[in-house]
Amino acid sequence: IIVFNLNSQIFLIAGVPTLALAIAVGPLVIASFIQSIQKLRFRDYLLFGLMLSLQMLYDIRIAYVGLTFCFLYLVYHSIEHISQKKHYNFPSLIRALFLMTSVVILIHSYWLIPFLAGMMSKTPMVCLPAGYDAAGWVRTLSYWNLLHVLGLQSPFWGKSYIINPPNAQFLFFPILAFGVFLLPLDKRKKGIFLFFGLAALIFAF
Repeated sequence: IIVFNLNSQIFLIAGVPTLALAIAVGPLVIASFIQSIQKLRFRDYLLFGLMLSLQMLYDIRIAYVGLTFCFLYLVYHSIEHISQKKHYNFPSLIRALFLMTSVVILIHSYWLIPFLAGMMSKTPMVCLPAGYDAAGWVRTLSYWNLLHVLGLQSPFWGKSYIINPPNAQFLFFPILAFGVFLLPLDKRKKGIFLFFGLAALIFAF
């Protein structure tokens, strides 16, 4: 969480503060979701709903990535319980997902209701800025490369509005993160370590 809060977008004068804050909130969203699934407590559902809603306000694209990870963790968690023949309370899990979704919908109802009303009246709100529906703009905006992403480094780090090459010091982050697999792992926790390691590698793309 400390590393994510110190992402390079935070320190850029010409950076995008909302994107930086959305990245910073990411670990809290994931941690609160995992806690909700494991403990099945209402206060955890509420915390997840608040964290996700805050992230959606900052940058909904980052929220999409976080939600995809949460879904994959839900699948992993379910498979693990079934394979180990542990008691798995599916009704409580479904209720948890329903309550977490309800919190997010209620918080964002100020724009969801007008949006749905516009869809029904065939005058929907404009959700994306001009240009996002054109393939050329998508290619233009895709200026990150894999080394930028692995190091949590903004391409604008160095000279603003110029795509800078990745700085070597930022690669300390992935070395630190994936270096955990060089240590002896507890057999009971090996599955969750492998899940997070593979997810980190896949989501870097």
